Amino acid sequence: MTFSPGLAHSWVGGGVRRHASVRWGVPGSGLRGMIGVLRSTWSADRAVAPRSWCGYPQLRLDFMLYGQIDASARTSRAHAEVLGNMTNIKAAEQLGIQHQEMRLIYSNKDKRWKVSNTCDTMKVEAAVLQIFHDDGWAGYPSEGGLILNSIKAASFKPLLKRDKMVYIEALYYINYELRNKDVTFDEYEYDDLIENIRSSNIAQFSKNIEIMFDNSISGSNVRDIFPDLQPQIMVEFYLHIGNERLARIAEIFAKDPYEYRKGWPDLTLWKPGSEQIIFREVKAPRDKIRPSQKKVIQDILLPLGYDVGIIDVKRHS
Repeated sequence: MTFSPGLAHSWVGGGVRRHASVRWGVPGSGLRGMIGVLRSTWSADRAVAPRSWCGYPQLRLDFMLYGQIDASARTSRAHAEVLGNMTNIKAAEQLGIQHQEMRLIYSNKDKRWKVSNTCDTMKVEAAVLQIFHDDGWAGYPSEGGLILNSIKAASFKPLLKRDKMVYIEALYYINYELRNKDVTFDEYEYDDLIENIRSSNIAQFSKNIEIMFDNSISGSNVRDIFPDLQPQIMVEFYLHIGNERLARIAEIFAKDPYEYRKGWPDLTLWKPGSEQIIFREVKAPRDKIRPSQKKVIQDILLPLGYDVGIIDVKRHS
């Protein structure tokens, strides 16, 4: 394989951005071509390091490979990103929901993202949530974990300790699908689950959360499945959404719990001091909206009047 490589270095030091570029002209091929003619240029211009650089000297290496293999890879990636973006725009139009683009800083080192006013890299959903936090929103960045566990905590009086690690879709499926059959459940009936949500209160909800997060029972808890979930977030969300709105979601969810356990938007967001609750599906470059996500949006969120949108994340240039 032969190609003509180039290497560019840039770093920040003493309030001045310094840049050095090196190019290898390749008159031939193979090793002789690589040895070629070396040309280097140095330049310095006054610049103040942005906050996202955290005040530390930073070295960036940009490898520019001009061979057909690299050019093809770059073109393929760009093409895939454009296709993914167009697919999501079209899906948003078909669903009648918002679509927006958001630019974040991508770290090639750990394949994670960060916003301009922080030095921490994180999952793309958490980075987008940080931007909403800065705008006064509270939220949870991990698909349906918050909604489904809130339904579970509000559905039982009380939640049996043996069921603390049982998925809510399993509990609802058993009681919904078999409710008209000759099957007796000593603990609870389907109709009672929905009524329990409507009549639930913060004391009942908090008690069931304690059971779900109690590591002394069976040596595991809900964080083993949803590591980002916190009791306080669940309480804040429950107080914001209220029993009736949560019960309406549960009623539709119960019709096909194994189908509706998946496809929830990445971000569940609420605005403290208001009744606003919105949902945002976050798409990294080349990521496309899935059928299960469309189904939850079409069957549950839009019929119940929620504000839903797709956010396509782009690399900050």
